[in-house]
Amino acid sequence: MALLRRLEKRILVHLPTIEAREDMLHKLLPSGKAASADLSYHEFADKLEGYSGSDIRLVCKEAAMKPLRRLMKEIESITQFDNINWSVQADPKNIPHPGPVTNDDL
Repeated sequence: MALLRRLEKRILVHLPTIEAREDMLHKLLPSGKAASADLSYHEFADKLEGYSGSDIRLVCKEAAMKPLRRLMKEIESITQFDNINWSVQADPKNIPHPGPVTNDDL
């Protein structure tokens, strides 16, 4: 008994079912304007077979970051930071917004 108390406890958690994976995608990916209307949740849930819940969370996090990375790359390519007057407040109407999460992002 003393030996068992000192060993790490491990709990077996089975991999999520296709319904659970699809539900995770719906909950973890952005919704509304931040997501493409044609996201194939069921298709991606099927492709994620064998992934753990933690793996799916990381996939969704990376997919959600893709639009922001595209926007940053676009801003860096068209903006010359040397010519910006940093003391003037930016007009919120002119600030670009990242696009939606698409099937390609996943």
